[in-house]
Amino acid sequence: MLDKFYYLNNFGEKINFGMDGIYACYNDLRDYEWSYESSNNIITGFIRGIKTKKLPVIFLSGSGEKTRKLRNKAYEIAEKDILAGKKGKLYVNGYYMECWLYGAKNTKYLNSESYLKTEFSVVTDKSEWVKSTALPFEPITNVVGDADVDFDFDYPIDFQVQPVATNTLINPYAFPCQFILNIYGACENPTVEIGDYTYSFNCILSEGERLEVNSSTRKIYKYSANGNKENYFNCRNKQVSVFEPIPSGNKQIHWNNKFSFNLVIIQQRSEPEWSYTVASASDVTDIEVVNNKYYLLDANGEYIRDSANEPISVQTAGD
Repeated sequence: MLDKFYYLNNFGEKINFGMDGIYACYNDLRDYEWSYESSNNIITGFIRGIKTKKLPVIFLSGSGEKTRKLRNKAYEIAEKDILAGKKGKLYVNGYYMECWLYGAKNTKYLNSESYLKTEFSVVTDKSEWVKSTALPFEPITNVVGDADVDFDFDYPIDFQVQPVATNTLINPYAFPCQFILNIYGACENPTVEIGDYTYSFNCILSEGERLEVNSSTRKIYKYSANGNKENYFNCRNKQVSVFEPIPSGNKQIHWNNKFSFNLVIIQQRSEPEWSYTVASASDVTDIEVVNNKYYLLDANGEYIRDSANEPISVQTAGD
C-alpha cells in the first residue's frame, strides 16, 4: 500500500504525496535523533536543533504533459515558502512538522516524459511533530437529570451535567503537553483550575474580547472585538507560572461558571505517532513497463498493490 501525506505551504496550496501522480518512496521523515550538549565531558542537556531529511518521490502520470505540470506545480508550491521566508507544514498521520522543501534532485527524467524521479531536501529548525486539539468549555446553564453529554474529540472527554462548572479533562499522552488557553469575555479576573494547578489572570474582558495564553511562546495577548491585539503579559498571576504544561492523565477542571473558554492541547513528538491503516507502509523505488503501462515497484522489485490486491499501474498516452 502507498504511504500518503502532504505538504501545505503558507498560501494554502498542497502537494499530495502518494496519490494523483505523485508517489512517495521510503523516506526518513519518521527518523529522529536528539543532539546533546556537554561540559567537561558530561552531558548537560539535549536539543533537537536543525535537521535535514530526504523525501524521494516519483512523478508518474498518463502523459508527459500531465507529469510536467505536476512537477512544475510542486516546485512552485515549495518555492513560494522559500521566497516568503516562512515555513510550510508537512503533515503525516495527523501530525505536522514546520519545514522548508529547500532543494530537489531530479533523475531518470530522460527515460520518459511521463516518468520522473525526484528527491526533495527538507530542512527545519523545529523538528518536532505537532498535533493540536481544541476543547471547548461553556458555562452550565441548567441541569437535566443526571445524564452525561459526550463530545467526540481526539480526546475522550465527558461533560458531566452538574450545577457547578466541573468537567473532566483526559490527556492520554505519556508526557505533559503545551497549550493555548482562550478565555472569552465578558468576565473579571478569570481563573481556571486544572487538577491541583491554578491558571489565574488579573484583568477585565468585555463582551467580544478574548484573552489568549500560549505556553509555548510564553506570551499573553488580549484581542478586542474588532481584532486589535494588545500585550497582556502583566495580567498573569505572578505567584505561580501560568505557562505550566498540562500533565498527563485525568484531571478535573473547575471555574466559576461565568465565562466560556477553550483549551488547545498541543502534543509534540520526535516522530509522528504510528498507526496501522490499509493505506500505510510501502515505498515506490522504481517502475516496470509492460504493454505501455507503468507498474509501481517497491524496494524488493515487487509490485505495489491497491486495496483490491491489484498491481498499481498508469496507462501512458504517449509522450
